[in-house]
Amino acid sequence: MDRAYARLVAMRESALDVVRHHRDLGFTTSGQSRVEWEGLLALTDQRLQHLELGNTSLCFGRIDSSHGETFQIGRISVLDEAGDPLVIDWRAPAAESFYRATGRNPMGLVRRRHLLTRGPVVTGIDDEVFDLERAGQSNLAVVGEGALMAALERSRTGRMGDIVATIQAEQDEIIRAPIPGILIVQGGPGTGKTAVALHRAAYLLYTNRQRLEDAGVLIVGPNRTFLRYIEQVLPSLGESGVELVTIDGLVGRTRFVTRETAAAERLKGDSRMVRVIRNAVAGRQRVLAKDLVVPYGVRNLRLPRAELVHIIEQVSSRPGTHNARRAIFAKRLRRALWQQQRRIVEQRLTRLPVGPAPSNENGLDPSEILQSAALTLQREEENFMSAIGLIPEVRVAMERMWPLLTPEELLNDLFGAPALLRLATKKILSDGERELLARHRTSVAGAAPWTSADLALLDEAAVLLGPIPLARRRRMAKLREDAKWMIEETIGDIALQTGDLDPTMRRQLVERLAERELAAQSEEAEEGTPAVYGHVIIDEAQDLSPMQWRVIGRRCTVGSMTIVGDLGQASRPGAVQSWDQALAQLPVRRDPSMANLTVNYRTPVEIMDVASAVLAVTDPAATPPRSVRSAGIAPSFVRSEASHLVADVTDEVARLRKDLSEGTLAVIAPDQHLGDLRQIFGEGGPGSNILDAEVGVFSATEAKGLEFDAVVLVEPGLIAGTSVAGLRGLYVALTRATRLLTVVHANPLPPGLRS
Repeated sequence: MDRAYARLVAMRESALDVVRHHRDLGFTTSGQSRVEWEGLLALTDQRLQHLELGNTSLCFGRIDSSHGETFQIGRISVLDEAGDPLVIDWRAPAAESFYRATGRNPMGLVRRRHLLTRGPVVTGIDDEVFDLERAGQSNLAVVGEGALMAALERSRTGRMGDIVATIQAEQDEIIRAPIPGILIVQGGPGTGKTAVALHRAAYLLYTNRQRLEDAGVLIVGPNRTFLRYIEQVLPSLGESGVELVTIDGLVGRTRFVTRETAAAERLKGDSRMVRVIRNAVAGRQRVLAKDLVVPYGVRNLRLPRAELVHIIEQVSSRPGTHNARRAIFAKRLRRALWQQQRRIVEQRLTRLPVGPAPSNENGLDPSEILQSAALTLQREEENFMSAIGLIPEVRVAMERMWPLLTPEELLNDLFGAPALLRLATKKILSDGERELLARHRTSVAGAAPWTSADLALLDEAAVLLGPIPLARRRRMAKLREDAKWMIEETIGDIALQTGDLDPTMRRQLVERLAERELAAQSEEAEEGTPAVYGHVIIDEAQDLSPMQWRVIGRRCTVGSMTIVGDLGQASRPGAVQSWDQALAQLPVRRDPSMANLTVNYRTPVEIMDVASAVLAVTDPAATPPRSVRSAGIAPSFVRSEASHLVADVTDEVARLRKDLSEGTLAVIAPDQHLGDLRQIFGEGGPGSNILDAEVGVFSATEAKGLEFDAVVLVEPGLIAGTSVAGLRGLYVALTRATRLLTVVHANPLPPGLRS
């Protein structure tokens, strides 16, 4: 271990020495040399990030094979002075047996060793011997108590740690599964779904570096608290280029500012809304009720309504987005009006004198007159086409027949105009469902009270509408500003490590790299054209609605995804009922594969027995995961009175904090009690640093994917409500504790807990 850490330091210094040695390249006037310098800076920055481990351990295992080979297994590859592997990356093929070897199939191993460490210090050793005779012949000692159990018994820190040292065989098989296609990972609480998904991201980047670094890897989580919980895992594995977002953040257009009923959320997540949005867009391509009359000069130009219908039908049949076809519509409309004006101009031109001129007068012959008339007609057309679009009657007509729309404007008008809503939902939704969508129209679309379910509809509309030309220019300006800021940060970091760079050179580097970055982010960065990734990983996927699955599908058109979830924990209104329902909304390029995680490493058997009783009510056919741990303490139930509920919760928190020498503690409560409890424990909601708090307060939804040493569960009857989705939310809440669980309630307990 000491030698490996010394080599890691030397590798970092070597990377910096390369930049120092070639610093003169940045001062040269040669274009080729400058390009080389820019590339060197980028590679050095990438290399330094890869070699940065923070407080995590570099090496955690060793394998001894029957062929006499020995490999040390670690987070990243470390080479000795001769270039031979001192530590091999856990993702390398040679490390596969470290995770998959069993007594029945040792995969050629004599011994597998786990190192228990705290940073660079070895605190314990755990050995598994597969061939006692050969181990004895090789004088391989055997020590240890079980690396997996030791890791599981450790107190939580408020942040997820990697499991790279204790990946189990069924988890490793999923992590190393081939990249093409869609892999669905179904697993109950505590089976390590999230950890497997994150380690799979690191593995895929290692084995498909060139492809995925260009296209990118995206991880979609259920909420911002969850993303903060997992954000340190991939950097600890040497990967920092993965984007982490929530499904709402993925849309990126606006933020939701209000909530709605479960019935409305369920309807907005229904796949029928695809047809509603399409109809809403088509409904804004509409003809005037009467002929179009436009004053021009001293006359009025008139376009019959039938001709307007023909123009709209022609433009509607063309490919492209609604806003992109607006220019085509405007051109066709101006052209049709010009045909009216052209006849007037031609009549005037036919009155010009044609014939032989007197011998003493200058005259034009017929060919010259015709040529002059043609030039006059061309000038008239140019003047007309530039002037006609500025006439108020034309501008009003265009806005009525084919308006430029943002997604916010489309939905604001749709939900706020009964006539538009009836037209878009005809033969799709019932009258009662239509009423769920109706709401007051705001004068400013951007100020409308959007909900989380609306964001998927806005994304659907954005693709159909496309960008507005002015918005495109503003977007590119924003890209330029963001790219420049990121590049300034990167070059500044490298400058601190390599020594001062000339200010002029730094400024030139920033400008050149910013322009290059901007050029790389072309149409894919536009509004209405979502960014596309090479692989997408979706965690807690069971809670996504069909419309939200479409949002994800647009971000991964190649159909390369890892879907991680548990249908038994689906608790959001409108969530899919089966994985087939989710797949129906995705670009499936090849047959999907399915994997199951069956072992619960987090939840002790005493708590899982209680949670399984709730699962039996919601999903009688489901088999709960098998717990491998026992806490030795059964969950406790505290009967309270409504007037003393908060006080009793406070007392139980104090008792558990006393019982816990270290670790994390959370209170999970129904929405109606969150405000009072957060006041007591000093937490302001999911946007605050609740993961860093001594006691975090969460709703059942916010607690998804998280884990704590101890949990106080408040009013499970109110969390469950009267729906299956509510009981599933309770199942989630019951399985967050790794050691201690206390239930405090004044209301009757829900089904499954009464016994």
